[in-house]
Amino acid sequence: MIKLGKETEKTYIEFETEMDDETHAVLLNYAKEHIMQDEEALVNYAFVRILTEQVARLKTEDVDAAKSTESEENTDEQAG
Repeated sequence: MIKLGKETEKTYIEFETEMDDETHAVLLNYAKEHIMQDEEALVNYAFVRILTEQVARLKTEDVDAAKSTESEENTDEQAG
């Protein structure tokens, strides 16, 4: 079971990065070596990933339902 606690507003900055392949490899290896030791980071990653996948699935279901409803309405209009 997951119980959500208090909400804390935080500000994040997103930015694009450019780096050469060697720097990318160094950073990736560093992360791979250290992420497994950081349980909080692993739990946060899993939680965000699961929520992201669920939201995407729900959006797809909503779009499919809307298309189905639209298709049914068009069929009713053609029949009537």
